[in-house]
Amino acid sequence: WARSNPDGAIDWAESHHEGDGANPWMVGVIKGLAASDSSRATDLMNAMPYSRQRGEALSALMPQMLAQGPDFAKGWVDGFADDRLRDGAIRRVSEALAQTDPAGTADWLLTSGADGAWRSMDDVMGAWASQDESAARSYFQSLPSGDMRSSALRGLTNHMATQNPREAADFLDANAADANDQVYEQFVYHGYRNDPGLVAEYISRVEGSREQERLYRRVLDHWLFQDYDAASNWIIGREFPENVSRRLERRIEEMQGNSNSN
Repeated sequence: WARSNPDGAIDWAESHHEGDGANPWMVGVIKGLAASDSSRATDLMNAMPYSRQRGEALSALMPQMLAQGPDFAKGWVDGFADDRLRDGAIRRVSEALAQTDPAGTADWLLTSGADGAWRSMDDVMGAWASQDESAARSYFQSLPSGDMRSSALRGLTNHMATQNPREAADFLDANAADANDQVYEQFVYHGYRNDPGLVAEYISRVEGSREQERLYRRVLDHWLFQDYDAASNWIIGREFPENVSRRLERRIEEMQGNSNSN
């Protein structure tokens, strides 16, 4: 209907919507207009409040914008006035563009001026490192200190930790001034299956107590089941947060009991 009679479809959607929330009927209109009149579809999306429906409208428009080229897609996103809509669009567009032009996508994030652009840099750097790790590292070294550089470090170490946790740890240590809780958390999550003993040493660097406990639980439970002797030897004599210590004691007693019963 929106493709053949956009005015009629829009009038119907508006007249059948009640309340102040996002109009779910308008999502269908936007989907119909995405290919034939993307400019009008974009205006309709921009008029929607923050909502799941607006996210659906953004998803419907994305393929059409990307099909018109990277510069067009970037300009489309940069034109959004709503910060949350722009941040969400930046993340989706940068994820798509990083597959073919990670350097240009990283430059766009660096110069976009959007408050949330830094949140997408980790995915871009991870995609870049999977294609050319040396180039991605060189780009990282050129970045100024701040959120963008820390996010880039997170993306690099995430990629490296899945390939070679020791190399990732060395790189992380060499750039410790740029590391924050998110960097250390993601390093642990990406590396613990390959080298639990190594990444466990980094959990104490996470300052958030709740996240630190979750990391200890995930890594040490996995390690105890994978290699009980090595894990229990690492645990003995170390100091942990009280909740972690109590849980480890119960877990080790449980595993010893199961071993004795068998």
